[in-house]
Amino acid sequence: MIRTWNGTTWSAETSNTTVDLNGIHCPTTTYCKAVGDGGVIVSWDGTIWSVDPSGVTVDLNSVYCFSTSRCKVAGNTGTILSWNGSIWTGEASGLNTNLFGVTCSSATKCKIVGAGGRIRAWNGSSWGADNSGITTTLVSISCPSDTLCKAVGDFGTTLGMATQILTDVSAGFSLDIFNDSGCLTTLSATQFPVSHPNASGGLLTGRYWTLSSGSCTTGFSGSLTLPTTFTPDANDKVCRYTGSGWDCAQNGFTATTITRFAITQFSDWVAGNNVSPTAITLTELRARSITFPILGLASLSVLGIMAFGLIKAQKSSFLRKSREDL
Repeated sequence: MIRTWNGTTWSAETSNTTVDLNGIHCPTTTYCKAVGDGGVIVSWDGTIWSVDPSGVTVDLNSVYCFSTSRCKVAGNTGTILSWNGSIWTGEASGLNTNLFGVTCSSATKCKIVGAGGRIRAWNGSSWGADNSGITTTLVSISCPSDTLCKAVGDFGTTLGMATQILTDVSAGFSLDIFNDSGCLTTLSATQFPVSHPNASGGLLTGRYWTLSSGSCTTGFSGSLTLPTTFTPDANDKVCRYTGSGWDCAQNGFTATTITRFAITQFSDWVAGNNVSPTAITLTELRARSITFPILGLASLSVLGIMAFGLIKAQKSSFLRKSREDL
């Protein structure tokens, strides 16, 4: 069923399909797309609804049209479809889980959410993964700009996206924040093409990053992915400068990046090469001698004589008691 609002009342329109319809979007007053079960897509031209060949039979759950020639559809089993103004074609999502919500802030920036907290991001040429930090199913998302999105899901779940200001940051860098108390509104990351001034050994990798969150310094956690100039392995870490040393850890790596979870503080960061165990800076070393008493030969002799005298006295006492008993 499709119904339309004219500013005063709702009225029915003929959809030319009998399947359940799950999502609709209209980029103009005379152009709309609606999607539904069994891969059904219907299109409004300002007068009538007609069926579009989608090329799929899975249930389609959401559609967003940035313009009459740019639409994205999200569906079950990881299905993503794209409209170019003439035909629908499939795009690789990298998932086989159900996708429920899609939105686009521009022709080259889209987000899709789905089961298990999955979020997919479109960069104009391919879909990549965003780390939501949760496993709860997300069902809808809205992005009024490239740097501001809101997503909602099961059990009252809401997610927000803070504005990120990236300066000279290489491809592969990613900072995903979740469990935010609400104070994070802006995140900035600046990459420097030199080794950190306090780096040594495997931390001398030729670049570092400074992360800042303004006045918000607590109440959040997230994950940080840093690109590398070397091929990472299990001994490579994402390291934070604490002001006196380095705190290093790793939760995963690819052929070109290293990732660390549970980021609760910002400052300066380095992708460390072979820095296992955690790199630290020794700021002070103290030594204290402990004196033990030494028993000389004379002291040992006295102890021996005392012990012999004690044994002899006990023996004399025993013999005297024995005679008395007789």
